[in-house]
Amino acid sequence: MKNRNGIEFLKTSLRPLLLLTLVACGLQGELPLYAADDAADASAIKPLVRVIDLIVGESTTVELCNGQKVDVRLVDLRETRDPIRQAVRSAIVTVQVDGETITIESGMYNLPQRVAGVQIDCSITSRNDGVTATTRLYVRVAGE
Repeated sequence: MKNRNGIEFLKTSLRPLLLLTLVACGLQGELPLYAADDAADASAIKPLVRVIDLIVGESTTVELCNGQKVDVRLVDLRETRDPIRQAVRSAIVTVQVDGETITIESGMYNLPQRVAGVQIDCSITSRNDGVTATTRLYVRVAGE
């Protein structure tokens, strides 16, 4: 154990004591582990973003955080693959939201697109058996 101005001593010997003190205070109720307002409203919290997984041709009705319901249908998925490794280089998804069609590019860094009063984006696609194409869509109220 090096004793450089007592720093190593503090790191090794006082850490268990500090942890024990925090645990003891938490068990006695003196140290709240959550905010009081959060506990009462935990059941009322609705997430801003809805996540849905769809297969090509499948549709679903999504209830947004403001109570608005929208019909979402996955129309098409086109993938561009690398000719050597067959890795997906680009995925274009065609989605219909309340009758309005939009084409979006799948990817983690693409901003959501506005259509039919909502914002929608696609972060990932999958084609498991070469036939079944699945996408993960994120739907939220436009402007939130």
